Amino acid sequence: MKTGIFALITCGIWMLLGACSDLDNYDPPTGTIYGRLIDETSDEPFETEQPNGFRIRYIEQDYINPNVAVQNFHGKPDGSFERGYVFPATYKVMPIEGAFFPLTDTATVTVSGRTEVNFNIIPYLHLNATAEAYNGNNIIVRYKISRSLAGPKIMERKALCSHIPTVNNTVWLKQAATNLSPLSDEAILAENYIDTIKALETGKTYYIRAAARTANANNRFNYSKTITITLP
Repeated sequence: MKTGIFALITCGIWMLLGACSDLDNYDPPTGTIYGRLIDETSDEPFETEQPNGFRIRYIEQDYINPNVAVQNFHGKPDGSFERGYVFPATYKVMPIEGAFFPLTDTATVTVSGRTEVNFNIIPYLHLNATAEAYNGNNIIVRYKISRSLAGPKIMERKALCSHIPTVNNTVWLKQAATNLSPLSDEAILAENYIDTIKALETGKTYYIRAAARTANANNRFNYSKTITITLP
């Protein structure tokens, strides 16, 4: 009797292992989705941050229930993005949750190997900035905020300084921040701003950025290009 039970258990285990083996016989994913967000007004890469700059959503269209196949991944500070190990299939792809006007349509791409898809977006704000060393261990940041379309209320501006090249709203050593919510957008856009970041160490390299935030749903910031300054 015990021998018969043991034989049944052994048979069941081998059947289970065989079933698992069949499930694992799929080819590994070999596709990659990559591309870049381009500022439509300047034709330059979108300036943002990581991981809170934007995400890319891709939805497999060959799946029986597309809602189950929704996946997201974070973009990079220079507006580029890349996701490897994607199964070859047809996907709807779109950028989401960034400091730009939401896109009204998705791109449909068939992924086979490395597949490129780029998006033109319109940022909520543009920032043009310059920076220079001042009086030994200070840095003066001059910048202007502009926009190509009226959007959410402009709420805040900042000059950011860091030892790290990817300086942003969460990665900074020192900052000069100003609440803009009491002011009208017209007054904000007409102003030229000057902020001073003080008491830095001489002989060090710093990375500077200007940033501004509108009252957008995800509280995302728009950024200037990064400026590199080495204090003598």
